[in-house]
Amino acid sequence: MTIEKSPISRRAALTSGGAAVLATAAATTSAAAQNSPYADKDTVGYIAEPYVEQCSTCLHWNNSACRVVDDADNPNGWCQAHTAAAAA
Repeated sequence: MTIEKSPISRRAALTSGGAAVLATAAATTSAAAQNSPYADKDTVGYIAEPYVEQCSTCLHWNNSACRVVDDADNPNGWCQAHTAAAAA
């Protein structure tokens, strides 16, 4: 019985396997972010301070967080998605 030597070393197999796992994890994370119902802060130019108007005067604000921007919970913030709420 002869043992044939593999053309691929264990180190190369482990290294390429590790890279594949990392690539799969990155793709999964990216896909999850794309399926999020919220916009990314950078995409809408969110800033955590008043600019022209503020989150608390926006149609998308629900008393504790934004319905459009992910993780926007500052009533004094502002973004390009700001839509003035109708005056009561």
